[in-house]
Amino acid sequence: MNRVAIVVGMCGVGITIVLTSLSRAQDKPAPFQQKTGLVDMAEVFKRSDEFVALRMNLKSEITKADLEIKKMTALIQQLQTELKTLDKGSDEYGTMSKGIVTLTRKLKAHREDFQGEFLRKEAEIYQKIYEDSTKEIERYARQNGFTLILRYNGTEINSNVDPKELIQQLNRQVVYSDKRHVITQVIVDRINKQYQSEK
Repeated sequence: MNRVAIVVGMCGVGITIVLTSLSRAQDKPAPFQQKTGLVDMAEVFKRSDEFVALRMNLKSEITKADLEIKKMTALIQQLQTELKTLDKGSDEYGTMSKGIVTLTRKLKAHREDFQGEFLRKEAEIYQKIYEDSTKEIERYARQNGFTLILRYNGTEINSNVDPKELIQQLNRQVVYSDKRHVITQVIVDRINKQYQSEK
């Protein structure tokens, strides 16, 4: 009976050692695996339906503002032409001259206001598309196990450009990439699908 007790005891110790080893092996974190993706953000912007639509709307607003500015400029030029026909010492000349100065100041302020507003609106467009794109990139990366997404320039290097541009092209961060890790098209498709569903 002592032998049976010793064998059973040894089996129990052996099982405990095996289970402890297995438990410790499971507690160890898995080795870190890097999975990198690349995205051409310039291409994402260029092919984003929402970016194109917002820029078209802004362009339309700029065209309207330009027409207003041209009308004001034409009015000032017309008044300046009329002013030349008046006697320089007359009351009418003085009144018209002051009116032209006032209109010129208004035109300048109007032009500066429009330029500031359009720059602000353009910055908002870029910010919105950038934020939407980076959210979609993050979602895609998490869903597909990417640990790092880098911005890169996917255009081919062209040696038939001026030397400064060629040097810029040669100074790219990414020298080589496996095209399977380029996610630009996937991101463009996803943000366009999201935009179309929100319309």
